[in-house]
Formats: sequence, C-alpha cells, structure tokens
Amino acid sequence: VLALDGTGGVEHAMQPRRRAFLLLVAGILATRHGDYDRAAELDEQSLALYRDLGHRKSTHGPLRELGVVAYHRGDYDLAVRLSEQALAVAREFGNASGSGLVVCNLADALRARGDFEQARTLLEESLSSLRQQEQQLPMLNALVNSLARLGSIECETGEVALAAKSYGESLELMWRYVGRGYETVACLEGLARVAAMQGRPERAAWLLGASAALREEMGTPLSPIIRTDHDHASEAAQEALGKTEFEAAWAEGHEMPFEKSITAALDM
Repeated sequence: VLALDGTGGVEHAMQPRRRAFLLLVAGILATRHGDYDRAAELDEQSLALYRDLGHRKSTHGPLRELGVVAYHRGDYDLAVRLSEQALAVAREFGNASGSGLVVCNLADALRARGDFEQARTLLEESLSSLRQQEQQLPMLNALVNSLARLGSIECETGEVALAAKSYGESLELMWRYVGRGYETVACLEGLARVAAMQGRPERAAWLLGASAALREEMGTPLSPIIRTDHDHASEAAQEALGKTEFEAAWAEGHEMPFEKSITAALDM
C-alpha cells in the first residue's frame, strides 16, 4: 500500500528501525534462554543500527539488555554502567515504563555488588513514579518487575510482611492483566521464600512445585535473584518437612493446573 501511494520511501526508511527492534527482541529471548554470547551479539547489532540511524531515543533498549547480559556474566560494574546509560536515555525522552524496567536491572546489579540500600531506594522511587502513570501494559510490566525485585530485597533484610505484600501485589497484577509470564515465576518463588520465613514449609514446597511447572512450560532458567529466593525456600522447607513430605507438597503444586495454582497462591 505504501508503494502504491507514492510513499514507498517511508517503508524503506522504516525497515532498518524494524530490524533494530527485531534484533533487540531476539536478544531478549536469547538472554531468557541463557545464551548470553548470542544475546550480546544481537544487542550490540541493535545498538549499532539505532546509532547509525541517529535514533538515540531507542538506544536505551539495547543498552539495558547489554547491562542484563553483563549482570548474568557476573560483571556487575559493567552492568551498572550500561544500566545507568540506558536510564539516562530513557529519562531524557520521558519514557516512564522504559525507565522503570532499567531501574529493575540497575537494582539487580547494585544488589549483586552489595549495595542493597541504593537498590532499594531506586526501586521505591521508581514505584512511586510508576503508580502515578496511566496503567497501560508497558507501565504494568515495569510495576510488576519492580515489585518483585523489591520483595526479594525485603526478604533479604528480613521484612517478611513487606515482602509478602510486594510479591502478592506483583502476582495479582500479572494474573489480572497478563496471565502467564516469567514474572509469575519470580512471584511464586518469592512467595515460597516468604512462606518458609513465616514457618509455613508445606506452603513453600507447594509454591515451588507450581513455579517449577510453569518454568518447564516456558523453558526458561532461573535468574540469579530468583535462584536466591528459590534456594532459601527449598532448603528451609526441606529441613522442616523432611524429604518425603517436601516432595509430596511439591508434587501437589506441580500437578495443579496453572489457573488454579495462581488462584490458590493469591488466596493463601
């Protein structure tokens, strides 16, 4: 249609931007599946293409994802630098949802360096800003991720009631507006850790089983932060229940249909 109405040049000009975006999406998927070398290659191609096009506004995406790759590789200083660059670009162009997601990644890297208070402050400030925005899907995505990150930090600092509230709100938003998603795994693992900290090991084992079923369906590994919550919950629940009871509760959560498991998790 564009070619027929004499604007074929517009379509041609849009093709490199579309390619840059698709490279970014492919990089995100590669990261989700643990292929960090491929992810870095795709993210760098996306960033270079956006820069060649002079489209600075969109460079925050590949910068953010390169920060995520650096984080997964254990280079936390590089992850912080890249995330800070991405955040500066997102804020420069008033991208509230983009800023929210970058803050999540920056908080991950800061936390890994031991800067818990700085990570927490960034997340709390970001959440305050996100709650003031119109709750469209990109904002909700940033809100859900921020709440889950904050919940994990609250677990680390022993604030169980706050962690339960953060994870519960995150899961409720995911269930209401999105459904299945990797963030759902973070919430289930986090709530399992909360349950273990509350002295409810059977519930913790059940939630771990429900999360495992979803992870198997999606084919994605645990991120380092979610792994931390998982390990805390699993070790505490197994120690309290013993192997047989733990496995029975885990199997019950694993075998329950997804919709019922989420409803049950929210009701617990």
